[in-house]
Amino acid sequence: CRDGAPFELDCADGLDNDNDGDQTADCADSDCDGQSCGAACECRGGVGVELNCADGADNDGDQAVDCADSDCDGQSCGAACECRGGVGVELNCADGVDNDGDGDTDCADSDCTGLACDQNDPQLNCGLDSEAAKACVAREAVCSDGVDDDGDGVADCADADCLGQACEGGDTGKNCGRDEQGELACVAREAVCSDGVDDDGDGSADCADADCLGQACDAVEVTLNCGLDAQDALACVARELDCADGLDNDGDGLADCLDADCAGLACNPSDPSHVCAIDGEGAPVCVGELDCADGLDSDGDTLVDCADPDCLSLGCDAEDATKACRPDALGQVACYGVETVCDDGLDDDLDGWIDGADSDCAGR
Repeated sequence: CRDGAPFELDCADGLDNDNDGDQTADCADSDCDGQSCGAACECRGGVGVELNCADGADNDGDQAVDCADSDCDGQSCGAACECRGGVGVELNCADGVDNDGDGDTDCADSDCTGLACDQNDPQLNCGLDSEAAKACVAREAVCSDGVDDDGDGVADCADADCLGQACEGGDTGKNCGRDEQGELACVAREAVCSDGVDDDGDGSADCADADCLGQACDAVEVTLNCGLDAQDALACVARELDCADGLDNDGDGLADCLDADCAGLACNPSDPSHVCAIDGEGAPVCVGELDCADGLDSDGDTLVDCADPDCLSLGCDAEDATKACRPDALGQVACYGVETVCDDGLDDDLDGWIDGADSDCAGR
């Protein structure tokens, strides 16, 4: 008796033990809800529910065994096996075991298509080999060629192997991710690396997305960017600070002057006058001579302005922005302007090159 009324205690004997007048026995009696109805059976909502989906027994007496019982959907059916849609599905495709008992092991089982198949090589997955036979093959290698490289039935961004990989050969602003409908697609790369949002839908947000390497990761603390921490894990770390040690201190893939963090910072331990800068071709360099129009040996190497290799392609006339330190026809570097007319037979900039022979005229 509980609370002044009889209470069903045995929910697996087929009897209305509490004679409560509703003629309900076992799980049909609300007293039994949440109680055991036998080995690997539990009463829920007036019926028995299968709890063990790998023992070959009809635990809840509904004539459906293990995965064939809808109670088991999504439940384990043994080591590396899961019930889905009334059948067992292989989950481990690299252990040499027929985990779901359907007669097919690892890549030979269609359940394994697209899944990892080698515990020592993450670059392999189950797909089709050159003879179209199921096998352990290289993952999708190129994500912008329209080809199903690994033979798993899906090509490029439609293959989950490509998540986070470039998907349009000439557009570095895109990678494989998920669109607004959650479908795998070629989308814009991670746009903001400090908002906690997976902008490109590739499963990784902010610094966890390799797109963000070298990008600011803290809206308040400007000395931080996305890189690798001491355990080589993607993280929000301090920016590159030592620009003369040859090391990628913040783990963003760029060391010293190649890292934009180093702009204007010292880069030569033997000569503090050298700093990281961008040359006339847009490439990052470690230079000493920064002002190539002041008539001074700024970095103390005895070479002044255009005579200093540091000045190559840099502006050399404070009043004429078209002039820069450039080699002439004899290979001597001096301060030259640009060829203004490319069909007059004259060497307008006096660098020894006339009209089309002068690189200034390229494309003109």
